[in-house]
Amino acid sequence: MVAKKDKKPWRDKLSLAATLLTVGIVAVFLGYIMGHYAIRLMAEPLMKPTTTTSRPRQSPQPPLDEAVEPEPIEEELPPTPPPQVVKPPKTDVLFRVQVGAFQEEENARRLGEKLKEEENLPVYLSPGPPYRVQVGAFSERKNAEALRSKLQAKGYEAIVTQ
Repeated sequence: MVAKKDKKPWRDKLSLAATLLTVGIVAVFLGYIMGHYAIRLMAEPLMKPTTTTSRPRQSPQPPLDEAVEPEPIEEELPPTPPPQVVKPPKTDVLFRVQVGAFQEEENARRLGEKLKEEENLPVYLSPGPPYRVQVGAFSERKNAEALRSKLQAKGYEAIVTQ
């Protein structure tokens, strides 16, 4: 006896596709409904005022037709000192860290691009020759010295200039 080939495999595939499509449509519909519910829930205030059926509380204040003068407060507050404003030292001098000086502008530009990319520093190229490559602009020398130390630790020859 020869076994007959089953001609149903396409039906199984079609049935699987229809099932997946149905589940997908149901999932989208439920997501839509739940999304609207969540939006509505978030739009409402978190705590709704509750209504009570008990009698209202009596207020301790006198009726409005009986005017009562407020009692003056006898307490004296200590005088507040004027605010202190601390101004930074006024200097017109900016300290920069010079990383190189070149006779050729192309060499200076190359070093400037390298500093921009690797160290993420603002670079200033002076007109030249010599073309000076400088980074930073600090009002205090100690900040420029800190950057100089950092660059020297990474292998750059650096000096602080004004």
